[in-house]
Amino acid sequence: MQVSVEKTKGLERKVTVQLPAEQFESACSERLRSIAKTARLDGFRPGKVPHNVVQKKYGESVRHEVLNDLIKNTYGKAIDEKQLKPAGLPQIDSQPPLAGQDVKYTATFEVFPEFELGDLSKIKITKPQVEIAAKDIEDTLARLRKQRAEWVEVDRAAKTGDQVKIDFQGTIDGEAFEGGEGKDVPLELGSGQMIEGFESQLEGIKAGEQRDLKIKFPKDYHAEPLRGKKAVFACQCKLVMEQKLPEMDEEFVKACGIEDGKMESLRDKIREHVNLESEQRVRSYMREQAMEGLIAQHKIDLPNIMIDGEIESLRQQTAKRLGLKEVDIDKLPRDGFEERARQRVHLALVLTKLTQEKEIKPDQDRVKTLVEQAVAQYPNADQMVQYYMSNPQALRHFQSMAVEDQAVDLVLEAAKTSDKKMSFEELINLKAS
Repeated sequence: MQVSVEKTKGLERKVTVQLPAEQFESACSERLRSIAKTARLDGFRPGKVPHNVVQKKYGESVRHEVLNDLIKNTYGKAIDEKQLKPAGLPQIDSQPPLAGQDVKYTATFEVFPEFELGDLSKIKITKPQVEIAAKDIEDTLARLRKQRAEWVEVDRAAKTGDQVKIDFQGTIDGEAFEGGEGKDVPLELGSGQMIEGFESQLEGIKAGEQRDLKIKFPKDYHAEPLRGKKAVFACQCKLVMEQKLPEMDEEFVKACGIEDGKMESLRDKIREHVNLESEQRVRSYMREQAMEGLIAQHKIDLPNIMIDGEIESLRQQTAKRLGLKEVDIDKLPRDGFEERARQRVHLALVLTKLTQEKEIKPDQDRVKTLVEQAVAQYPNADQMVQYYMSNPQALRHFQSMAVEDQAVDLVLEAAKTSDKKMSFEELINLKAS
């Protein structure tokens, strides 16, 4: 077997494999002899069909089958011989050779990028230092109260904070467009649920009133056909409702899960929850910085095949979240997912390099904790934990999560960390960059 490698563009490699004609012809002859032993053709007894007849009937298909078998058996050996690491499946170009000619096929694929792991100590991390204040407890209490509020119909013009029930039909240049219609839609004014300008133009509307809203879709709107377009939404207001907040009494406290019905017990529970949320958000923020630091520190070529696969995965996830049918997935524009897909592929490559070089293995205690967190809301959580912990295949996902967490911990330990005091509200609104 002769193997040659050609670098075409970027990470793409073109591998040419050549095999002796004798090897191919011998395999074809052996396959035809095997067929002749069982072939049933009119005018011949089973196993007595002449070779030339077998050759004429099965020869061409046998040559294709033998070629495919040879490719399957030699492709892996060829890339091992040249120490190549394909990032995806190859594109094979092959044709059965003419009699007496060597077999020759090409495999084109992208390889994983080769790069050196950077100095993790050069990554800079900001660690929030948050002290929970009385205001944070009261703000959370206010949100709990709002969550349990009732909407009561009122006979007046709508204002910010009210909920309106509307029908609407959107048109562009007089033509209705997909996704631009709604019936009996509840909308809290000021919630930011709708596109910018929609809710503000409903200020002052009354039940029974119709109003045309003039909207311009952003240039980066998720639905490509609507980007930058001007639309008119004909809205019919059916109801205007205001919030009626519950009394802060014993009944309210018990409804929040506090059996003794005491407000102080509820505040203690809220403080415990806010402290836990603060710890989780600090961890999440630092983790995000660590990952962004890894990406920024490693400038590498990314395999297009991995990016394409990630884009498709993101489109599938988005379609499922939006309740779209399989046939509607293609309506989700690929370019809207490309940047995120590139980041995920980039990070995955760097984390793989990090875990390999540092020989990070999944910590069993961490794996079990991740499993317990994942099934905690189920009534048979203990049984589910036992199932996952005793099932290697089912556990693989949690092992990967554990390794990634351990890799992030390693980055955080090595990185240069500086503390920054901030309020809980500032922490909630934080983004790594």
